[in-house]
Amino acid sequence: MKKYNRRRREFIESYLPLFIDEHPNILSIGCGKYDFLREIIGLSCGSYTSINVDKKLFPRIDYEVDICNISTEVFSIFKKDPFDVILAFDVMEHVSNPFRMIVTTAEILKPNGLLLITTPFDSPIHETEVVKDYWRITETGYRQLLRGFNHVKIWFDGPPEKPKRYYVEARKK
Repeated sequence: MKKYNRRRREFIESYLPLFIDEHPNILSIGCGKYDFLREIIGLSCGSYTSINVDKKLFPRIDYEVDICNISTEVFSIFKKDPFDVILAFDVMEHVSNPFRMIVTTAEILKPNGLLLITTPFDSPIHETEVVKDYWRITETGYRQLLRGFNHVKIWFDGPPEKPKRYYVEARKK
């Protein structure tokens, strides 16, 4: 397993006590082909919902949603029952409008809800016909994107001048 995958898994597992104690309702945006988060977190939470762009590419997802072009309408199905935790692991670089993504996720996150993000930074471009690779977001960029949140914590792998990956924790006001 690559070192960054191990660190990402450690990042996720560091929140397991919270999930076990509080049984939150979790939304995983862009959960991936294997949806390993369901295996790690699924039994420890109140509910676990996964979304991604194409059910053919990602057969284990619960909902097929155009996560690359997030909008309020796309997430309207979740508005009546907001989430305690939203996970966006290795997704932000594929979202065409990251500002809209943050605003929209905040709309379906409960007050004091937790948003967890990981993104590659020093990584090759990786896209498909369906999923494009738009961005590499810096710490400064994340602070700007998350300025409407409380308690924003950001850390990274690698040297400060050339981070390999970012890990972000933010609480909704």
